[in-house]
Amino acid sequence: MGLLIPEDLSLDRLPKKERRVVRRLQSSLGDSWLMIPAVVVAEKKGRTYEIDLVLLNEQLGIVALETKGGPFTIRHGEWYQGGEIVEPSPPRQAEDAAYALRRWLRGKSERLADNHVQYALAFPDMTEIDGGLPPGVSQDHLFLSGDLADPEDRLFDLLSADYRNRPLEGGLVEEVVGLSHLSCTRLP
Repeated sequence: MGLLIPEDLSLDRLPKKERRVVRRLQSSLGDSWLMIPAVVVAEKKGRTYEIDLVLLNEQLGIVALETKGGPFTIRHGEWYQGGEIVEPSPPRQAEDAAYALRRWLRGKSERLADNHVQYALAFPDMTEIDGGLPPGVSQDHLFLSGDLADPEDRLFDLLSADYRNRPLEGGLVEEVVGLSHLSCTRLP
């Protein structure tokens, strides 16, 4: 079972779509995975990123997971929801947030200077992507409804495929958890 950080966080305080994803991952991941919901990264430029869920695994690294509810369609390389173009696209939004978290962690700890933060997207309401993925977007980063039932192998593949991902050995997991608490949203 994936371990929630903080342990006493009431999932009822999360938005419904995020709560569903956290519960599914919590029940389907092994206990080597730590899950930190609602991490907010504020950059010096005034830009703020909310990461729906940060996943940590000592052997594999860090994943910033963005959750998107409802159906999406891709037409001519653009992401649509409800007939409207979604801008920035879900992959761009997730990747930007992951890079912001990476910069923030590196700025807080020299020990994390070589660690990467991989991005992923969870689509709990979709069983397939309608319209085909645009160039530069890999299926490896997308977790559809069926993928959330047994995500461990997919997460392993995602993190293992990128040479920039590093294990969080020698107390780095605890350091990331401690730093994430500094930026974690205190939900109402």
